[in-house]
Amino acid sequence: MTSAEMTDAKQSDQRRPLPWWYVLLEGLVSLVIGVMFMRTPGHTLNLIVRILGYYWIAVGLLSLVTIPTQWGAGRRVSLATRGVLGVLAGLTALFLDQLGPEFWTTTLLFSIGFVGVIIGVVGLIQAMKGGGWGAAIMGVLGIAFGLTIWGGAIGVIANIFWILGLFTAIGGVASMLLALRLRNHPEEASLGPDGIRNPVMGVIRLFTLIILLFIAIVIAFIAWIIPAKHKGVPLQYWVITSFSRVVNWVLGIQVVCQDVEKLRAHEGLVLANHVSYLDITTLIAVAPMRFLSTAEVFKIPFVGWVADAISTVFVDRSDRESRHSVRDSIANSVAKNPYPPFVVFPEGHFGTPTQLAPFHYGMFAVAIENGFPYMPVALRYDRSDVATWRGVKEEHFAAALWRMLTHRGTVRAELFPLDVVHPAPDDDASELARETQRSIEKALDLEPAPTTLKEAKEEEAKPAVTDTDEA
Repeated sequence: MTSAEMTDAKQSDQRRPLPWWYVLLEGLVSLVIGVMFMRTPGHTLNLIVRILGYYWIAVGLLSLVTIPTQWGAGRRVSLATRGVLGVLAGLTALFLDQLGPEFWTTTLLFSIGFVGVIIGVVGLIQAMKGGGWGAAIMGVLGIAFGLTIWGGAIGVIANIFWILGLFTAIGGVASMLLALRLRNHPEEASLGPDGIRNPVMGVIRLFTLIILLFIAIVIAFIAWIIPAKHKGVPLQYWVITSFSRVVNWVLGIQVVCQDVEKLRAHEGLVLANHVSYLDITTLIAVAPMRFLSTAEVFKIPFVGWVADAISTVFVDRSDRESRHSVRDSIANSVAKNPYPPFVVFPEGHFGTPTQLAPFHYGMFAVAIENGFPYMPVALRYDRSDVATWRGVKEEHFAAALWRMLTHRGTVRAELFPLDVVHPAPDDDASELARETQRSIEKALDLEPAPTTLKEAKEEEAKPAVTDTDEA
C-alpha cells in the first residue's frame, strides 16, 4: 500500500460514523457510576482506586515487556520509566485502597479544610488590594468554611462525592438521549467520532477543572509567600505554567511550538494574534508570561488574585485615563523586569480563524519609545469549531465553553515564534503594526486583511457578491 493510499485509508477511518450504541453505552456506564457515588461514595471511591491500581500495573508491565522490541536508547528509557512509574503507581493505589474509606475521609476532610482557609486568606488579600466587597466576603466565608470542616461539623466528603455522582449521572442521561437522537438521525454522526459531543466527558472535565483551580490557588499562594525564584522567575509563575499544562491535558489540547527555546529565551514583548479564549493558557503552557487584562478580571474572586500574582496589568476600557495609563504601566513593568515576556494581543479582541483583525499600533509605539524588542507570534487551532467563541451576538459564552468541555479527540494548538524585531527610534508605529500583521498572516497562510479600522469597516459595508452578480 502506498503512502497516499494509507493516508486516504486513515482519513476514511476518521470519517467513519460513530455507532449510536457506543454513545448509549457511555451514558449507561456513567449513569451507573453516578448512582453508585450517590449511594455509597466511600466504597465506590475505593472500587475506582482499586481498578485504577490494576490498570496502572498492567500498563506498566506492558511497557516493560515491550522494551526489547524497541530500537533506540531514548525510546527504551522512556518505556522503562513509564513501566516503573506505572507499576509503582498501581501498587501505591492498591496499598491506599487497603486503608479503607475512613482513611480517604480523614485525608480529604483535612485537605478540603486547608484549601478553604488558604482560599479565604487569598480573598482577603485581594480585597485589601482593591478587589471589592465580593472578594472580602468570599475570603471570610472561605476561612469559616475551612475551620468548620476541620471541626468535623458536616459530612462534606459524602456531600462532595454525592454531587459528583449527581453530575456524572446527569452526563450519562444526556449521552443516552444523544444516542437515541443519533439512532433516529444517523446523518449527524457522519463527521466521525470527533464530531460527536461527549456530555459525560464534559461533566468530568468541568468537575476536574474546578478541583484543579482550587489546588492551583493554594499552591500559587504558598509559592507567592516564598521569596525564591527558579530561572530568575518567581515560583508562582511556574505554578501557573504547570497548571496551564494540566488544564490543556484535561481539555485535550496539544500545544505545539515550532521553536520552544526561541520563545522561552525571549525578553521584552510578545505580540500575538488573538483567536480564542484559550490563547492565554496556550501561551503560558510553553513558558511563564505576563498579560494585559481588563479591570473586571481583577474583581473576580481568586481568579483576579492569580492574575495579579503574575504581574498582570489591568485596564478599565470605560475609563479614558485608565486606557492612557496602560502604556506607561506596561512600559514600567517591562523596563523593570524584561523577563518573563509581556504578552499583548494587538487586535484588541478576537479575530477569526480565517482573517486577522487590524492591529492597533499602541504597543508598537511603546516598543519604539522604550527600545523594547518584540517577538511576533502566530497562533492557530486545527479545530476552530471547538476552540473559538463566536461572540456575544451569536452565542452565549457558556455554549462555547460547553462545546470545549464535551469535544472528542484532540485540539492541536500551534505556535509560530517569528523573528524578534528591534525597533529604531525613528520607526513608524503604524507601519510596524502593518508589517507585523502581514508577517503573522504569512506564517498562518491567511489572506491579507485590512490593516486599519477604517478599511475594515469599509470592507464590512461592501455588499456580498453572489453568483448572480458574478454572472
